[in-house]
Amino acid sequence: MDTELQRVQEEKNKLQKEMQLLNKQYVFYNQFHYNEFLGDAIAYLIEEIEGIHCVCKRLVCEIPEHKELVKRKLPNMTKKQLVPKRFSRKVYTYIAIMKEEDVEEERQFSTAAEMKNFLNQTCLAYTDHFGILNPQDLEIRFPYLKLFFHLLNEWRFQTGRATLDNEVIEQVLDAVTHHDIVQHSYMHSSITR
Repeated sequence: MDTELQRVQEEKNKLQKEMQLLNKQYVFYNQFHYNEFLGDAIAYLIEEIEGIHCVCKRLVCEIPEHKELVKRKLPNMTKKQLVPKRFSRKVYTYIAIMKEEDVEEERQFSTAAEMKNFLNQTCLAYTDHFGILNPQDLEIRFPYLKLFFHLLNEWRFQTGRATLDNEVIEQVLDAVTHHDIVQHSYMHSSITR
């Protein structure tokens, strides 16, 4: 058993060194164009490893124009006063991983706090999406995604291409789901959580 753990640790250390080297050499490391196929691959990987039926999708959260009472110190006043403040319409975009039963199509929020509360309570993991997916927030909750994105990064570095083909995503997904290191490292991380 100790030799198996040692082998897993050595493989993990090797991958971490590769990731650091790629990160230094490749300017687009961990910056992905999100599309539905990539989201489906992430959800499939989570279902294969953890058995959670989920979706990974682009979630647009909108807060319409509204007024809120905020505390402000007004001129010639010693204490802060509650004053109405007008907030313009805001749209926030996230890549979110949620259980299938929690998915809603269109949702509006009255405040940013209400939106954050929804994300924290409903989503298994989420990350801001400013046109580019940075998977690091997702990898915190699902550590085996690190290997998936690392292999995608490796392919991009070797080919000089930033955009991923669906076939490449499928090949990497297959490699990760049939890779013993992922299963062992997941089992080890779930024991130590």
